[in-house]
Amino acid sequence: MMMGAVLEHGNKARPHRLYRNDQEAAADIGFSVCRAGTGAVIEALDTSRRRSSATAVQAGPLAKYGTLFDWLGRRCNAIDPGQAGDLAGIRFRGRPKGAFSVSGP
Repeated sequence: MMMGAVLEHGNKARPHRLYRNDQEAAADIGFSVCRAGTGAVIEALDTSRRRSSATAVQAGPLAKYGTLFDWLGRRCNAIDPGQAGDLAGIRFRGRPKGAFSVSGP
């Protein structure tokens, strides 16, 4: 749902604050992206980054990817994000989610 929420409502989207029908739509979008495979996940991550308002040269992944980065890096410990998490980790830091760290390079 997080990927769909970010794609549909922007990088600052908070899925738990969305109306139920918006949550369902976000889940459908996120599931569709993940089901479509690696290329679709990478395109979704790139779309999220392009939509970011962060323009500073030193802007890091949190500024560029917003709540998606925060969720994958800090909050999804109880939920395995699977391949989407691995691809996001590579996009965020150049390595898969298993080696992902919010605090370090």
